[in-house]
Amino acid sequence: EVINNISILPQEHIDFTDNHEVDLFLSNQKKTVVYCGALMYARRPDLLIDAAERLQEKIQVLIIGNGDEKANLKQRVMDRGLNNVKFMDSIPYKSIYGWISRCDIGYLYYDNSNLNNSNCAPNKIFEYASAGLPMVGNENPGLTDYFSRYSIGEANDDIVKAINGVIEKYDIYKRSMGKFLNDFSWEKEKKRLLDAVDSV
Repeated sequence: EVINNISILPQEHIDFTDNHEVDLFLSNQKKTVVYCGALMYARRPDLLIDAAERLQEKIQVLIIGNGDEKANLKQRVMDRGLNNVKFMDSIPYKSIYGWISRCDIGYLYYDNSNLNNSNCAPNKIFEYASAGLPMVGNENPGLTDYFSRYSIGEANDDIVKAINGVIEKYDIYKRSMGKFLNDFSWEKEKKRLLDAVDSV
């Protein structure tokens, strides 16, 4: 029996004035694409920065987190003179909803180099969905399945095409989030787990 480890973000109130610079950044009218997580090469936040450069008129990018790649990513942004990319340090789990729910699109990337990645159902999907964010990601089977089955995002190895696709169908993907969250809740998964244990 497969049980999904569903992560629904707590909707805690936070004080946005604690980070006035990012608060001001999010007041922009462009679509904000957010990446929230460890800044490691395998998650390819660099591809999101490349997309920010190519789509400067359409989007801005908020990158939340720390990791080995952070200095390289900041240098990439500086070298290209991008003013539509902003960084935030890692934040407490209870604060994630408050920040990312002010964004428009969630970014995920899981390469297909191993079976774990190819067959994953990342917690990040449920976190972004619980904040109401349509998503963009690469052509990973786990992402492609959820995105296409529930119309909640675009999976494409060309991240620019994925972002443009979400922007074009934004209202459709936004409306589809309710069915996805209704089908995937920890209460339902818990019942399946308890039923499986009881049946042994």
